Amino acid sequence: LPKQEMSLVLSNSDCLLVHLKKSELFESVIPSKIFEAMAVGKPILMAVKGESAEIVRESGSGIDVEPESDEELDQSVRSLAEDSTSYRSLCEKGRQFVAENYSRNRLAGNYLKLICELQKQ
Repeated sequence: LPKQEMSLVLSNSDCLLVHLKKSELFESVIPSKIFEAMAVGKPILMAVKGESAEIVRESGSGIDVEPESDEELDQSVRSLAEDSTSYRSLCEKGRQFVAENYSRNRLAGNYLKLICELQKQ
């Protein structure tokens, strides 16, 4: 789908599954869709190890799932469906985290601040 349609698709989803093969290669990958899911307030089922899983844990926006584990994935989906309080909490924490840490305005401001500091040196 075209990128401009993705926020509508994500908004109409109940959660986002980020699932990559269990491999060291993927431990340094950070899929941009985790930030998009947080921005539209959807919880993430994170079946990837490494840096991206750490971002989801730090944000409180999702559930860790062991990559390639059908059982854990099934259990996590059921947990989201059965616990509306936890579901809403994951949604809100993700939205708040991405707004505070990864919004374009915030990142541009940080970048500008860094350039100004380097310019003074």
